[in-house]
Order: sequence, then C-alpha cells, then structure tokens
Amino acid sequence: MANIFDKNGREIMVGDVLKVYHFTAVLRRKKHYMYKQVMIADKFRDGTKILRVSHLDLTDDFYTLICDGKHLPDYEIVQSIKCDHHERPCTTSPAPQVMGIDCRTGRPIGDHGTGEQAIEWALHRADFDTCCHPESFLKAWQEGDAFDEWPDYYRWLGSNKNQTPAPPNPDFWAVHSATGIHIGLWLDKADADEALREYEGGTITPLYRHAAPDPQSASIREALEWYGEQARLARLIHNEGDVGRWALAEDGGKRARVALAATEGQNDG
Repeated sequence: MANIFDKNGREIMVGDVLKVYHFTAVLRRKKHYMYKQVMIADKFRDGTKILRVSHLDLTDDFYTLICDGKHLPDYEIVQSIKCDHHERPCTTSPAPQVMGIDCRTGRPIGDHGTGEQAIEWALHRADFDTCCHPESFLKAWQEGDAFDEWPDYYRWLGSNKNQTPAPPNPDFWAVHSATGIHIGLWLDKADADEALREYEGGTITPLYRHAAPDPQSASIREALEWYGEQARLARLIHNEGDVGRWALAEDGGKRARVALAATEGQNDG
C-alpha cells in the first residue's frame, strides 16, 4: 500500500507536525507558512489509504491527504511523536517526463501554449457556465492540468494561426517549483532536467539573454501570476481561502482583459 512523503522524501506518519507553504508576500517576497498535524490514519471505502490532517485551530475540522506515493514539495515534517523523523529514510521522487510528445495533447510535453494564448482563449470562450469561470481554466493551465476539462483549448491551440515557434538556442534554462518559486538557471538543459527531478510538478522555461523586453508579455505574465496565486488561495479550506475568493470576485476578470487589450492595441498599431 502506498505512502506519502514530504519534500525531503520522508514518509509522513500519524502525529507528525507539518510545515506547509502558504504564500509569498508581494512586499519583500517573504514566505509564509502554516502548521498542521496528522491525527488519523484511515481508508476510503475502496481501501485507499489516507491521512486525516488537523488545522491546529481547536476545531474538529480535518482535511485529507491521499497516500498515493507522491512527494509533496510544499510540506515538511518539523516534529514527530518520538522526535525520530530525521532518522526516517529519504526516498527520491520519480523523475518527471520532460522530453517527447504528450500523447493526449499532441504537443511537446510541458508545452501548453503561451500566457497570451491562454488568456485570449479564456476570455473569448462563450460557454463558461456559472460553475466554471475563466480563472479556473487559467489556474489549471498554469499547473499544466487543463486537458481533462478543456480539451478543446488544445484543439484551438493546434490550429495553424496559433502556432508560436520558440526561438532556437536558449541562453539559459530556468527551473521553477510547482508553486512558481524560482529555483535557478542552467546553461545546459540536461543539468536543468536533473535539477527538476527534485521538484515534482515543477517546470523548465527557456530564457533568451538578448531578447528585447516585451512590456505586453510582462503585463500578461503579471496577470497570470496574480490569478494563479489568488486561485491557489481560493482553494484553501474554510476562511483561509476567503482572501483569494474575495479578490477573484472583486476582480471579475478585469486584470486579464486589461492585459489582453494592451496586446491587441499594440498589434493594431
């Protein structure tokens, strides 16, 4: 039966106190964390092993971690009942596949189009219902997990007019964690691939030293980063997610429309 592991590859067990990444503040980029405790080892009706985790807020509320063998990059065991967690063996996360073609999307693995394409498609969709807002698509797109609910985005992306060939010979390869934290730069992609193995769900991005700055792309990236962070907060349980939900409700897609309008204005000119 599978277990579940923290970012150091140590198995998470009942009684463990977990330090969980929460968000990075805009000012000074300070990282904020939450603390949780594993209270109960349980199973779903189908026999799947799970852990019930307390918020440490003096209530009976729990959330669930499914023991599916994953390494959680935002979780770290900081205390255990017997204070022996540092003696637990560290396992390595399976290396993510970063080369070749994704058989579902028909595109290179990790290629989900540009931020501009994602925003354009989201804003011009006519059939988003009340339960599925553009922000949900953009969050899934940022995490590379949009295919299951929005396969037609990839069909649209595959049309000739939306092909955006990448410039050859990147100067650097940037590695980011699944939460968007910058890990480092590598000259050789093989070295970047090696570094990526330590961050499940992370991404590799080609960078071009001599590329001219693009204010419109920067504006789109800023909008995507904002939506990604607010959507991540909104998915948190109980009042911890209120900040993100209120921010998204108040914005109503305004940032995305402004960023896209700036791009369209440049193209018209």
